[in-house]
Amino acid sequence: MKNVVREEQVQSTEKASEVAHAITALRWVGVAVALAALNASLTFTNVWPTLAIRLSGDVSMKLAVCVLGLVLGRRWLGRRWSGGQG
Repeated sequence: MKNVVREEQVQSTEKASEVAHAITALRWVGVAVALAALNASLTFTNVWPTLAIRLSGDVSMKLAVCVLGLVLGRRWLGRRWSGGQG
């Protein structure tokens, strides 16, 4: 009986781990889509003399610097909040 309970606990833990990995993957996909949309909104060009716009496909330097600043700030603040063990 103890083996059956233990086996069910292991399966439950494995399922929870798989769900957590799936949620993490979906979050990263969401972040990537949001960054791509933000980059597109920062780098489009207009088609003169019309009101049309064209996506240029360039990488926004403002976005790159902002993301770099957020990553570095998160690492720096994470170390300070965890007592230097980040």
